[in-house]
Amino acid sequence: MAYHTTPYLLLFLPAALLFYQITPAKWRSYTLLIFSYLFFWSFSEKLIIYLIGTTFLTHHICIWMDTMDKRDKRKKRVFQLGILLLLGTILCLKYRNFFFGNVSKLAMVLHIDWSYQDQLIFLPIGISFYTFQALSYVIDVYRGEVPAQHNFWHMLLYISFFPQLI
Repeated sequence: MAYHTTPYLLLFLPAALLFYQITPAKWRSYTLLIFSYLFFWSFSEKLIIYLIGTTFLTHHICIWMDTMDKRDKRKKRVFQLGILLLLGTILCLKYRNFFFGNVSKLAMVLHIDWSYQDQLIFLPIGISFYTFQALSYVIDVYRGEVPAQHNFWHMLLYISFFPQLI
C-alpha cells in the first residue's frame, strides 16, 4: 500500500486519522503504533521481524550506553557494537549478492575455482530508512545529545511511524 494508491488514500489514512481523533489523548501514541505496524505489515508481512529486531537492538544498546559514564571506555565499545550490528544487518541483507558477485568475478579473472550463485532475498520495505534512523539515534545517545528512551513502546513508534517510513 503505497502513499499514492487508492487503498491508502481512501481507506488507510482516513481510518488512521479517525481512530487517532477518537482515541483518548493518553492512548494516541499506541493508536499510531498500531497503524504504523499495519502499514509496514501491508508491504512486508512476516519481514516485520526486522523492524521489531532493529528497534529492540537500538533500544537496549542505548539504555546500556545511558547507564555508563561518558569517560567509561566500555561505552565506546557498546556504541561500536550497536553500529556494527545495525550496519551488519543492512549490509548482509542488501549488499550480499553485490559483494559475493564481485568476488566471484574477481576469482574467475584470477582463475580461482570459486563461484557464487545470486540468491533472492526478500527485503522489508524501508529497511534503509529505519536502519539509518536507528543509527542516528544511537549516535545521538552516545554523544549525549539525547537521553535514551526507556519506554519501549515510544521507541517502537519512533522507528516505525508510518508517515516517515517510506
